[in-house]
Amino acid sequence: QLLVEAVVSVLVIGFALFTYSRLLSDKNCDFNITDSYTHLNTKSKLLIMLSSKELVVWIVMVFITMIFNIRFIE
Repeated sequence: QLLVEAVVSVLVIGFALFTYSRLLSDKNCDFNITDSYTHLNTKSKLLIMLSSKELVVWIVMVFITMIFNIRFIE
């Protein structure tokens, strides 16, 4: 059972790193919202970021990894 959990954790972390690297390679992605000069204010930029699919997938993967890591600690 421990081996299965380790494999799943490694797969989730690997997928998260792959997704993050693909997100960074996208030239339209800007993580620095304070230096991005657009007509949007900071609140609008944060709302757009929080409603993005990438962030939702990342949060889900973090929670799955957290659950498996808690089981390792027990």
